[in-house]
Amino acid sequence: MTIQQKGSQVNSCRNELLSILQNAVDRLQQGVPAWPQEQAELRRFLNTQLLGKRGAVWKAVPDACRGSWANQCRETLTELLAEQCSGTVGQLYSSQNFPWTALFAQAMFRGDLCSALAALAHCQHSSAKEQYLEQAIQAYAQAFIDVQMFGRPACWEIGKRMAEDVYHRLIDSGLLEPPGAMASSVVLLAGPALQTGAIYFVVQVVPGDAQLLPDPIRLGLIPIGSEMLRSLWEVWELVRDQASTGLRWWFEGPGLATSYLLTGRSGEAAFLAAMQGVIVSQRLDSFTAISATFLRDDDGRFRRDEAGRLLLGPVEYAAEKLQAATATLCRRRVIFCPKTFQQLQEQLPAWNGPPAICGCQTFTEAWNYLSRPSVGSASTLPMLQVGQLELGLAVLHGGDGSLRYRPGEIFGHIAPEPFQLPEPLQKEYPRLLEKRKNQVQSSAAFVDKEQLRLVHFQLQSLDPPKPMSLVLQRTRYYYTCITNIMCHEVLQDGRRVADFGNLDHPDDLRNSQFSNPLAVNLSIVTEDGYVLFARRSQMVAYNRGGWAPAVSGTAVPDWDIHPDPTSGQLRYDPWRTAIREARGEVLGQYYRSVFHPEHGWNEEEFQTKAEEITFFGLARVSRNGFPFLFGEARPKLEFSNMLRLGEECFETARICAVPLGDLEQVADTLKTIYATFDSAGMPNQATHTTIFSILQSFLYTYPDRWDELLEALQI
Repeated sequence: MTIQQKGSQVNSCRNELLSILQNAVDRLQQGVPAWPQEQAELRRFLNTQLLGKRGAVWKAVPDACRGSWANQCRETLTELLAEQCSGTVGQLYSSQNFPWTALFAQAMFRGDLCSALAALAHCQHSSAKEQYLEQAIQAYAQAFIDVQMFGRPACWEIGKRMAEDVYHRLIDSGLLEPPGAMASSVVLLAGPALQTGAIYFVVQVVPGDAQLLPDPIRLGLIPIGSEMLRSLWEVWELVRDQASTGLRWWFEGPGLATSYLLTGRSGEAAFLAAMQGVIVSQRLDSFTAISATFLRDDDGRFRRDEAGRLLLGPVEYAAEKLQAATATLCRRRVIFCPKTFQQLQEQLPAWNGPPAICGCQTFTEAWNYLSRPSVGSASTLPMLQVGQLELGLAVLHGGDGSLRYRPGEIFGHIAPEPFQLPEPLQKEYPRLLEKRKNQVQSSAAFVDKEQLRLVHFQLQSLDPPKPMSLVLQRTRYYYTCITNIMCHEVLQDGRRVADFGNLDHPDDLRNSQFSNPLAVNLSIVTEDGYVLFARRSQMVAYNRGGWAPAVSGTAVPDWDIHPDPTSGQLRYDPWRTAIREARGEVLGQYYRSVFHPEHGWNEEEFQTKAEEITFFGLARVSRNGFPFLFGEARPKLEFSNMLRLGEECFETARICAVPLGDLEQVADTLKTIYATFDSAGMPNQATHTTIFSILQSFLYTYPDRWDELLEALQI
């Protein structure tokens, strides 16, 4: 690619950035609350196009051309720093009457652009690097001076650390630095200046002295008020002495799509929970949220009880925040101070959850709930109890007998960077992979195909809880082999592979370092009332000869990702996975064996269609952490007419069926499948997904007979 072509690419990136910003301005002026969409696009742009040696406008440039090309890029960024960018960013909030917030966002964004210029100058060995780095420091410092948080020396020190943090990330490894330990808590939002929502407050350990650093790249142009920023730093002072390193923080989550402004102090207890959690290496219960301030004396100091414990204070709009808790799946518990708790009981006398609500006087009392998930909670059971069957599954969302997802109500965003193994597993990758290859017979398929890793999920609405939004990134089957599949292996340093999977907290996908490929598991229910399931063939590398749902397979990027017709961004569609797997494993064999051309039937009329597939929810296998969407397909076929079903399928040895309306036969079938492995002392959790699949179809078809089935499932 020539320098001229590269210059054109730089201009294209500039135009894309300006287009994103202008779209936000236009929509806000029209009264359309669409700015969060541009916020997401801007964050994607900063991460994948503009910033860092790994960015699209840098990584393809030949070494010999980088000097001249970087000059053009610097000129373009300098232009952005002038009237076009500054003026457009300022307009974003003018219609919302948040001028001081616009100054904060504008200064942070200017710091990002100056950091990028310094990185480019560094790669040219240019003396201009220090000039741009100085401008970045000034911009970041100005963000805090404008909101009148600290004195100039303190703001300058914060700006300096922020500029160094961003600059070195861009120079050393783009945005792919090895992740430090992380923790997150939920901040519930409601009030006159913003719509009801919920967001994650995320903190990450970073090298260096104990300082609290915003992550401007991840924050993008999120509007943050001075009161919330000041609360963050005051809470940080409570734990600074316990921290041996720095913390980088940012916000993410569905609430950013409903709020124009983040302000207020009601997130103080949540801030402390995340900071303390990451400092003391304590996993937090992701199904529990806290919404509380800290009481203060007249001089502004935090108030404590006689034992020195921090006292929790009230928040406003508690009822709205309670409703918002389910947006981030906090279905177990929401904690308030006693005063707010009492007000809620008076306001919502008939409330019986979920989530449950409780009042805690001190943060220490609340910490017992936040740091210790309830044993036996239906949300995170390590073993799902159905009758006397113990299934190694954790239901993360749905599966209640009523919630259904139709086509378009579940979709996935694709993260720009692929999954990388944690460093200890990278070192042992060749040994582990060779061991896995030797475990698989030569007749089995063992191909390093691309898969899609589930990073996390969220709900974009409260009532009903849909659509479901998935965040995914590319991974590979070999990575899956040595993480999820080989989780029982012991490394040479004595650690287990399972230590990197966070398997004790199946609901906490964010802190798992496994490959975690997303799968789709479906039962098939025929028009004459039979539910189908499968026996795996001997040709597969995983769960050879075991039981499986009728349709079971992982998402494949090349087949299951498509451009969104509105935004053009790549989206994952689980219905594509379901249709592809159904045709490949079960229904394709049926149609090929029955609908011969001489019959005069159009085969396409009988192929599986998206509207015939319904998803019920999301779950994970407890032992190895495999995540899967579960549901059923109801194609237009009758089991009584099926011929040679599955005889020639590579992955499926045979298809079995049971009449769904015959409760005794369903119970006997489930107990037989369960006993195949479990009664012999060999629990097989892939087989457990088969039982779960049949149970779900029964529950959604005959919800009034569920208790009767549980009674029949006695071993």
